Amino acid sequence: MSAHANAPGVCRFYFNGKLTTVQDADPLAPLVNTIRERCHAKATKVGCSQGNCGACTITISWPEGDPRHTAAPMAVNACLFPTGGLFVDPHGDPATQCASITTVEGAIKNKRMASAARSIAECNGTQCGFCTAGMVMKAAYYEGEVQSGLTNCTVRDVEDLLEGNLCRCTGFRPILYAMKKHFIGEQDPKVAEEMISTPALVTQGDANSYLKCYATGDYSSPNFFVPATE
Repeated sequence: MSAHANAPGVCRFYFNGKLTTVQDADPLAPLVNTIRERCHAKATKVGCSQGNCGACTITISWPEGDPRHTAAPMAVNACLFPTGGLFVDPHGDPATQCASITTVEGAIKNKRMASAARSIAECNGTQCGFCTAGMVMKAAYYEGEVQSGLTNCTVRDVEDLLEGNLCRCTGFRPILYAMKKHFIGEQDPKVAEEMISTPALVTQGDANSYLKCYATGDYSSPNFFVPATE
């Protein structure tokens, strides 16, 4: 930590598996700002800046020996976590002092998390997409809990999982269905029936793109648009 509590310092951490150093970091800046502006990872969103919406959800794990170490990575609202919390001795051993931060860009490299993200899309759980990264990161947090044996992965657990993650569109039912389907294989006949009657999903690169949709007014095919990353 810097000699002066509010002075810029060296922020060093593993970012999506890669050791990253941020020089002259503002200790009072929310970590989400450092992630977006200094690490140039824009999928983590700034929503309420009060820890209420979950759009900025990331996971953090601490090395063994650190009092903050836990059996599984913690889900953190990056809008509330100060960048100064990651200040370290620049000459110290990264393996023993540096936290590991994972954002959705890193999480979806894991097959299970890519599957969770795909499940949300396939279940029509995203509309504007602003909240989606936070939802996927909450799934990543829960996956860590499951793999560490810290939860029995019950229906109630999955239902409680998204507390603190808001979808203002709102797509809570298909998002919750996607999570249940991913973690416990639950099938909801009502949602499944809706999915059958809903037009097929398309993404930005498909022939029937959303630009064509807007240009022609033909909304018969797409109902999922890839969200902007900025």
